[in-house]
Amino acid sequence: MRAPFLILSLPLLAVLLASEVEARNFEQVRYALYLDPHAEVVPDLEQLAKLGDHRAQRLLGDILAERDPAGASRVLELYRQAFAGGRGEISALAAMARYLGQRPRLRQQHRAEVAEGLTRYRHDRDPVNVLATLEVFNAYPELFESAAVEHLISRYERACIENCLTLLYRGRLAEHQGNHELAESLYRQAALQDPRAIEALYRVMGKDVALKFRSFARDASPRIASLPIEVVHRIGLHLANTSNALANEWVYTRQSVIGEVEIPDAEQLAAAEAAQRAQDAMIDELDREILYWLDHAVARGYTPAMSTKASFMMAGNNRFSSEAVEHLLRQLESTETARSSAGEHYQDRVGPQRIKALWASYYMVNWLTMNPTKAHGLIRELIEEGYDDARLMEGDLYSRGLLDEPDQARALGIYGQMAERGWASAHLRIARLNTYGRAMRGDFVTAYSHARAALELGDLRAEGLVNFLEQRLPATLLEQGNAMTEQMLRNSVL
Repeated sequence: MRAPFLILSLPLLAVLLASEVEARNFEQVRYALYLDPHAEVVPDLEQLAKLGDHRAQRLLGDILAERDPAGASRVLELYRQAFAGGRGEISALAAMARYLGQRPRLRQQHRAEVAEGLTRYRHDRDPVNVLATLEVFNAYPELFESAAVEHLISRYERACIENCLTLLYRGRLAEHQGNHELAESLYRQAALQDPRAIEALYRVMGKDVALKFRSFARDASPRIASLPIEVVHRIGLHLANTSNALANEWVYTRQSVIGEVEIPDAEQLAAAEAAQRAQDAMIDELDREILYWLDHAVARGYTPAMSTKASFMMAGNNRFSSEAVEHLLRQLESTETARSSAGEHYQDRVGPQRIKALWASYYMVNWLTMNPTKAHGLIRELIEEGYDDARLMEGDLYSRGLLDEPDQARALGIYGQMAERGWASAHLRIARLNTYGRAMRGDFVTAYSHARAALELGDLRAEGLVNFLEQRLPATLLEQGNAMTEQMLRNSVL
């Protein structure tokens, strides 16, 4: 009577055995990521996470945090499971705090949870706990007493051997205590070692951040060869973002001045032309500063810098050539292919989908090489591959009228869907369209509400636009915009 049972059980047993063979353990997953940071390990980690492996839950949270900017609920739940009320991975609380610290709205919403997590373990028990607690402090300084932080920094400083973050933590403590001059000084020193300190330095520089950051970059330039490659790239990236924001504002200002009267007189035209010459000279100067940093990182073979430089040059298509960008994209492709073929381990790989997205962008630029049909084909491939940024790129095609006539309604429909899912970059596109788009410019309240939403969701590129709009809207309309932001974020799937 046992035979039928055995016959029925064998297929099930085969499936179970196969799944055991196919699923990689945690160490195998880590090794796969060591060889290729873009390796597909999510299915393996999902299985391990379901079995209660706290390390897998933490690592899966890290990967999803990077790959899915709008997947906050899933990421936070994984960190929560990994921390397990202080019984699991203590570093998971630090990862959660770091993630929340980049997203102002979520940071406030989960403040009590992080504070409660701090009560679940002894902060100075060992170096792992000390580092984790200092990372939480960096995101939530208001949850700590200064004396306790001094004690932790002292413990950390004694234990740390290399790549130490002491200056970053001391800068954060000075900032929390209200000593912004000391904080900026410490962050300036830390920023030469740690890319995260560059973000902190940007934060404390205040409204003159563009000028002060350029000054910092000039002061650091003699040491460029000895700086970590990630720092070199991040400085170039921040300078590029500043340049793009200024260019947008200047274009808007020029169009506004000329458009204030139906037929500008000679004096008005002369003033506008003089302003344009001054602005063009400033852009040329910024270009030289930006390319100084990005070119150095590219020369050291850092592929993220190749990606950043290509995007920067495409944004300034009137100043750069299609041939230069095409050469750069082929260099990016060949560098990553050669390293992958050689089995060379390296961090911060750009990845094939990002490269394909750059080619799609290349075919959308107003050069002789422009090919909207080819761009759309690449974008559709990326959408089918699950590359969510491609949906925003498709919206760009419609917004700019590259497939037919400009269709702002269709573009806004795509951006709006992504914004409802919590995509900060979708909110930023809507804000820019309502600020600078010729067919729509003037709806500053809508623009401000979406720019604020982008900033609340962690896109620091929106900060300049928020400041730009705050200078142009009266208090009553700013209040209206803030109310719209709150309503949008409440309705978002975060």
